[in-house]
Amino acid sequence: MALIRGVKSNFPCPICLIPCNHISDFPAQFELQTSKNIVKVLEDTCSQDTQEKKEQILIQQGLHDVDSTFTVVANMDVYHTLSWDQLHANFSGKFGDHLWTELLRILDKAGCQTMAMVEKNFSEMPCWHMLNHFDEALLISYTDGQKFEDLSKKYAQKTDNMKKNWNFLKNHMHMHVFDNIEAKGVTRNFNTKPNKKMHGPLKEKYQKHTNFKNVAQQILDVDHLEAVLELIHCRISDYDEDFFHVRLGSRVKQPLALGAVKQGSMIDKAFTQFQVKLNELLNRYFETTGKPLLGGKHIQFQVENEITEYRYIKVNFESMTDWCQYTDHLQCNLSFHGHSCYDCMLLKTAQ
Repeated sequence: MALIRGVKSNFPCPICLIPCNHISDFPAQFELQTSKNIVKVLEDTCSQDTQEKKEQILIQQGLHDVDSTFTVVANMDVYHTLSWDQLHANFSGKFGDHLWTELLRILDKAGCQTMAMVEKNFSEMPCWHMLNHFDEALLISYTDGQKFEDLSKKYAQKTDNMKKNWNFLKNHMHMHVFDNIEAKGVTRNFNTKPNKKMHGPLKEKYQKHTNFKNVAQQILDVDHLEAVLELIHCRISDYDEDFFHVRLGSRVKQPLALGAVKQGSMIDKAFTQFQVKLNELLNRYFETTGKPLLGGKHIQFQVENEITEYRYIKVNFESMTDWCQYTDHLQCNLSFHGHSCYDCMLLKTAQ
């Protein structure tokens, strides 16, 4: 699209005319590429009488002389259209191709004992929802940007023995992020990650639900049906729930008597006076919400009363930072993906 000769050309950036030997300069302000300027260079190239002269101009400008449809599209500048992509610039690019490779080089030089220690640290990282867990992080070759993103969250850069050359294009492309945000909004608008996982479902819909002709509307119809089914499923799941934003899971089949909890508190101090605290919490809840108590009496559980234990809770909540909805998944499980997992939370018991 940009007609550049690649990352090793004289001007490798598809957005600006920064020389290849200044890629790592921060900050660096250089003239922006435009379709008008590129067309002018190509016209100048075509006016030369020998192939050698033409090639010399193209090499100096770092361009290919290729016919591009984008140069003749009205009211469009392809160089303003090109955008920074978080997935390929950060996770697959800067981290996957450079930082991760450099870490492996340093560890290989440090020896087997150091590699084993780092591998152990990766393995002992707690499991978490939507975060890949790595038992053998250093021994596997990755091609998935999501894997690199999760590795980067567990990676702490150590600068000792760092001999990395930072003069590469994806390290420079961050210079244009702010301009992209000003022109096109938040980075999600031009990030390939949100649609990455859609490739499989789109392929399946195309192969199984279309006649391979005029497929766009057919795929949209399937998407609509899936959205309707999801809505129905959510309404069924939320039926008769007091709190739509809280959902329990991993139910323990055998109920537990409060007397047994009291006995267990001798070992685990967190359950000291559990029965009294539970009574207070529930009574305060009904008082705060104005809901009627059963029989008009305060709740007073006895030691023979049984409770059902759940080891998973999903909470949808509104962030006080940006007012968007987020979801937390909390576990209290003896074996979560082969490891014990005990998440913590702060519970507000009073308004």
